[in-house]
Amino acid sequence: MPARLLTCVRCGTLFLSGGDNTCPACLRKEEDEYVTVRRYLSANPKTPAEQVSEATGVPVFVITEFVRHGRLDADTLPDELVAEWIRNLDAAQKLRAQFLQQSGHRDDLYADRPDQTVTRRKRTV
Repeated sequence: MPARLLTCVRCGTLFLSGGDNTCPACLRKEEDEYVTVRRYLSANPKTPAEQVSEATGVPVFVITEFVRHGRLDADTLPDELVAEWIRNLDAAQKLRAQFLQQSGHRDDLYADRPDQTVTRRKRTV
């Protein structure tokens, strides 16, 4: 895949991408944040996300993204965070199914266009 000029979804800088929509600097920062959170949760399992955020300096939305993407084990997470994640996932799946049913859209609408990249706005904390 040829490199493309994209705007990083996290910091908004332009960079040459080989497929990811996050710049290398933000990917390194995200990995550092993941390691920090993982170490903290290893020493303090079942700690609520707000306390993990206060102790590590990693924003709550980043921690919930780690959960959403399956990077953190449910065994180390507090029950309410796991329950919230499951509720949100279930709700999203139900809404998606309702939308597809009501709108008549196909489930595989973009399957034939894997090279399309969705760009998002810069996140602010």
